[in-house]
Amino acid sequence: RQRSPSGMLRRVERITHKIRTNKMWHCFFEQSGTFKRSFIRNGEQAEDYDILNDFGQTENVIDLFREIEIEYSAGGSELFKRVKQGDGVFAFFPCTEFEAQKNMLVLGNNYGQKKWSLEKKLEYDIEWIDKMSRNYKVLTHLVLICIRRNIRLIVENPKGAEQILHSWWAARPAIIDYDRSAHGDFFKKPTMFFFFCFEPTFAMSCKMYQKERMRVNDVRAKNGKSRKVNKSLISQTYADYFVDTFIFGTK
Repeated sequence: RQRSPSGMLRRVERITHKIRTNKMWHCFFEQSGTFKRSFIRNGEQAEDYDILNDFGQTENVIDLFREIEIEYSAGGSELFKRVKQGDGVFAFFPCTEFEAQKNMLVLGNNYGQKKWSLEKKLEYDIEWIDKMSRNYKVLTHLVLICIRRNIRLIVENPKGAEQILHSWWAARPAIIDYDRSAHGDFFKKPTMFFFFCFEPTFAMSCKMYQKERMRVNDVRAKNGKSRKVNKSLISQTYADYFVDTFIFGTK
């Protein structure tokens, strides 16, 4: 393992060359639309897919969970008729059910649960394990589909010592960014990036990235977006940095 001056933990051992191709990048789940713009800026074809279109930029409004399960179970999903061998998928996979803070809720120790009965707490536990299990299976099925079809895949999720994917998943992240704000993101937010069917480049960029850091506690609902959505945003500056450095190796 090597740690770069920016605090980035690098687990990969081999540096690859640029992989710029004429293939399509398919950006799954709406927040990955920010990365779609970075791919297009690099001369790649890219589109994004999600069941929601809250930001008015989703070209393909589709139930990704349903399509992934259809493809894994029987094949022939509409989604994977479009995703070809050699294409790339960037999945900004929903993380709510995987977060470490869920431990406090499952134990019934959250402040908002102070007046809950034991019965209500246990009912919550059952509901959570069902939701988490479904998300875990859908994500793992997506990975298996891409491995079997040789589709390049990147999965993004928050990093946490007790986060489900950190503690209870066989796949290991290729990149852990402990401070995204050092490269122009809004928040520090330690984040894991899993790479499948290809390895990241690791080019140190000479570009200066404008700092746009905000405190999570200062985030409010605005522009028709909830506080939860606004806390999850990734800046365009950070998306450009990530694509330049770890996918196309721009120096």
